[in-house]
Amino acid sequence: MTDDEKYPVYWKGEKVGDFSASEMESLVSRGTLGFMHIVRTPDGDILLRDFLSGKPVCLAESGAAEAVNFRGKKLNLRDRVFLYALCGASFLSLWIWLASLSLCFYIGSTRDKPAAILGGIAATLTFAMGYVFFHFVMPVLMR
Repeated sequence: MTDDEKYPVYWKGEKVGDFSASEMESLVSRGTLGFMHIVRTPDGDILLRDFLSGKPVCLAESGAAEAVNFRGKKLNLRDRVFLYALCGASFLSLWIWLASLSLCFYIGSTRDKPAAILGGIAATLTFAMGYVFFHFVMPVLMR
């Protein structure tokens, strides 16, 4: 790593620019770059934190690449069960429905669009069934 050599820097898979080590240190001190940015070197992708510390650890070797870039990857079973359980609980409250839609929007924009769309549809349908039940069926049953 020479001081005048420029390296491409990425954030969430998008290229931020090409910077030298001194420029990166300056941008970090100003808050423009963070230590979790990825620096692409001939040896592989390295976290900016490790690159500036002088002890670079290639992300592919450390197994951290999957943790850093998960865009487009499917939800694992635990996350999928949580999403659908929250969507199913939308039956109970407007606030739970809004929380499940927010989670679906987040998942759709960052990871698994099909699961997010299915979750949003499930949340809306269960909320509608809960609304019908609590406002029309339950009052008849309580007479």
